Amino acid sequence: MAVKIFFCYAHEDEALLNKLKSHLKPLQREGLIEVWHDRDISAGKEWEREINEQLNTAQIILLLVSSDFINSDYCYGIEMKRALDRHGRNEAKVIPVILRPVYWQGEPLGKLQALPTDGKPVESSGWHSTDEALYDVVEGIRKALLDMQKKEVGFVPFHEILERELRERKWKEEDFAKRIGISTQELYKWEKGELEPTSDAYYEILCELFEMTPEEMGLTRDETMGGILRSQYMVDIDKFENENDY
Repeated sequence: MAVKIFFCYAHEDEALLNKLKSHLKPLQREGLIEVWHDRDISAGKEWEREINEQLNTAQIILLLVSSDFINSDYCYGIEMKRALDRHGRNEAKVIPVILRPVYWQGEPLGKLQALPTDGKPVESSGWHSTDEALYDVVEGIRKALLDMQKKEVGFVPFHEILERELRERKWKEEDFAKRIGISTQELYKWEKGELEPTSDAYYEILCELFEMTPEEMGLTRDETMGGILRSQYMVDIDKFENENDY
């Protein structure tokens, strides 16, 4: 069944919204997603009721962040608040997409994993073109789709195991990073799912610290990469991307 995506955006950013929709079209054609925004409201329907209905049933909510979005009382104060409420109850996944440079790193957006990579705005010198930035956004959304599919069958990705164990064991990230032998910046990327351990030695230490077997951590031998230990989550992401490459 297709995952429903709701766009929360300021009308000043409609041109970028339409470009993002074009980049998402291959996922629509594969039947992986359905997209909706307020321009899809049919004539004669009550707009606020229709928006609420779509917002309350979406599985992924994309917040298209810009100065106009932040300045909009309706986008920031009503739609985003409802989206974050649903995210907090694990009813939907909220993903900020940073369109244009603006301060967004404080509460409440700063605690969410944003797209494009590292929260670099779509319209910025960090990208060679808008298309390159939006391609990166779609890659992030595809990984979120796979994550959701895994959760439906009870699979927990490595980065969620790591986040849970650090929280429950009340380990400080700085101390934990030193025990593993990595920088805190690299650990943050592990927690966000942007990177994973790159050698068996790291996984062996993690299994010992967490008192878990490799299988309990969702690890598998990836024969396509020389038989190294990798999380099944990342192996399946690679497979998913190869099968759905465009």
